[in-house]
Amino acid sequence: MSFRLMHDPRLPAIPTLVKGKILLVDNDPQDLSFYATVLYMQGYQVVLCESFQEATPCLENNTFDIVILGTGGPSFDGRRVLERATRPDLHIPVLLLAGWVDMGVYTEAMSLGAVDYLEKAADPTELLRAIKIHLRYAAQPGLARLETRQAAESAGAVFPDILSTFKLGGQGEC
Repeated sequence: MSFRLMHDPRLPAIPTLVKGKILLVDNDPQDLSFYATVLYMQGYQVVLCESFQEATPCLENNTFDIVILGTGGPSFDGRRVLERATRPDLHIPVLLLAGWVDMGVYTEAMSLGAVDYLEKAADPTELLRAIKIHLRYAAQPGLARLETRQAAESAGAVFPDILSTFKLGGQGEC
């Protein structure tokens, strides 16, 4: 069996509460080990899956708060896992980790429902930031829109409450 719960007795025990359960899927063993260690050290419960083929049954038989998915290269081997995780009966946020930015894979992944797309070479703090944001938004769906609006308003943007007064390019009322 190539998926397992991350537990390494050589690592120090995490004194905090578990922050969430993450399915980490990547066909690169070094990347899988590196990211699993980073997540475990931050207090996440991590289930590892070393192949895309075994990730879908893992999704079917377990509950996860977020899926972190390697793209599997330019052929986007992780597509089926993304499609399954984002189906309405599961609707798990999926964050993609790519070895390099590929606009074709990025566009396809986002259209299939991925919530974020990061390069593997990025600082792990960027991954942790993205996880925290998407776990929070998954728990409170309206929060993302509210925080975006508040940030824009504090920057001086104006959002009229009555959209019918907004004019588009002189074409008249909406």
